[in-house]
Amino acid sequence: MSFKRYISSNRIAIIAAATVCLFSVVLTILLKPTLWKDWFTITGVIIQFFGSYWLFRFLINRFVDDRIKLIYKSIYTQKKSRADFLKKHREDGLSGVEQEVQHWLEKREVELETMKEQEAYRREFLGNVSHELKTPVFNIQGYISTLLDGAIDDPNVNRNYLERTEVSIERMISIINDLEVISRLENNQIVPQYNHFDLEPLIKEIFDDFEMKAKEHDVDFAFRNKTQGTPMVYADNRQIKQVISNLVENSIRYLNENEPYIKITIYDMHKKIFVEVADNGMGISENDIPRVFERFYRADKARAREKSGSGLGLAIVKHILKAHNQNITVRSTLNKGTTFSFTLDKFNS
Repeated sequence: MSFKRYISSNRIAIIAAATVCLFSVVLTILLKPTLWKDWFTITGVIIQFFGSYWLFRFLINRFVDDRIKLIYKSIYTQKKSRADFLKKHREDGLSGVEQEVQHWLEKREVELETMKEQEAYRREFLGNVSHELKTPVFNIQGYISTLLDGAIDDPNVNRNYLERTEVSIERMISIINDLEVISRLENNQIVPQYNHFDLEPLIKEIFDDFEMKAKEHDVDFAFRNKTQGTPMVYADNRQIKQVISNLVENSIRYLNENEPYIKITIYDMHKKIFVEVADNGMGISENDIPRVFERFYRADKARAREKSGSGLGLAIVKHILKAHNQNITVRSTLNKGTTFSFTLDKFNS
């Protein structure tokens, strides 16, 4: 049996009162033994016992209550009166206080770990934003400075530098716009506007949008409908178009130079449509796969610096599908290609 079970104001008060009475009795016997046989003395000892008991009990309770109140003040987040603290202490006892303190400590440990993770994430995010914006800003500064130093009068240089400046400005605008989209998605300010639509013409429309880039990189587009019917889905068609467009653009950015292709396949999955966007590009290492949907994360930073883009496309994809209560997964092997897979709710008329 643990010692703390014996700790109570009643037990301590009884022991203290008994000790005082015992001391009084011994002192009385030593001074005048005959008084011990007097009923008046015995009555006085009894009164002294109960008086001492109530006095010690009051003092102990007061002491404990003050300490308990301080403990509750330390762990509670809501303002409460002394009566509220004491009522809870009376109901739960010391064991209840111990449990609450233990629960509070465990909760604080979890919060501290979460705060540390969030702080590390914020530091990394700010560093990434600074890095992504620094390149176009420095480029713009260099081009403008060169033009102001006299190159603006050279027809062989001025237009070229102005066009490069425009490209850097467009990249900055792209980063800022994508950051705004992610922020609004995370704060539930962009809510999917659900409607039913055929997924097949949407994918063909996306291929048409990337036709020029496909010719530029000599990439083949392929589409396979394995649903044995019309792939009608229930989702926000504009957001789903952005999801597939971002995945196609990502594949183009990391294409394999040897007969590159991008293939989109859709499957029937009972109540859902399963979509795959596959390529035979550079691929992603196994260690990088868990982080590909993080903002600004580059699986191959050396090669990524040579590629355009905000570095936020896959993060936007994940947030849009999360808003649709859908998941996205990735399978990839270095130098063999990457496949992104996600689901959409099937529309049943």
